[in-house]
Amino acid sequence: AEAADENWYTRMGASLVLGSLLIVNSCFLGYAIGAVHARKEVEKLLRDTQVEVHNAASATLTRVLSAYEVSSPSLETTKERYLKLARTKVAKSQYKTEEGKAKLKKRLTGVLGLTALVHAFPYTVPFPDAVVALAKRTSDPSPVGTSAKNAVQHFKHTHTDSWAEARTHFTTEELEDLQDSNYSGSHA
Repeated sequence: AEAADENWYTRMGASLVLGSLLIVNSCFLGYAIGAVHARKEVEKLLRDTQVEVHNAASATLTRVLSAYEVSSPSLETTKERYLKLARTKVAKSQYKTEEGKAKLKKRLTGVLGLTALVHAFPYTVPFPDAVVALAKRTSDPSPVGTSAKNAVQHFKHTHTDSWAEARTHFTTEELEDLQDSNYSGSHA
């Protein structure tokens, strides 16, 4: 195995430490400058081949994004970047090719970024399009589909009690997309 594969736990730990340092020092270092650099490093870890590493990076990104105000233009820019990655086109016939694997890795980065964005504001619905984009990826091959399913299930769980209000943030078409993704007929 490659040295990088053997040291996945080091990369996972680095992700967690990076997030903690950013949050703790944000008031001293200037949040915007620190956030840009930290987010770039975390995004590199989102592309890691080891599941534990990219999941830890997504959790770290959740903590970083939760420090922003929901109305922040930075969050909108971040959302658009991850939506674009999650929408990376890849034909089913390409899944096993090197080109297809690279495209799926981009798509996974988008899904993990959107997951972090949705998880950063767990009991609200500031980004319904991000939730819908995740729902549309649930049938993708693993780990993209698995990550998307977990994110949608988490969203469902955190909005069970307030679904009547939460659903008002979605268009009729978006609600249909949620339902089509096995989201749950009782919620969509």
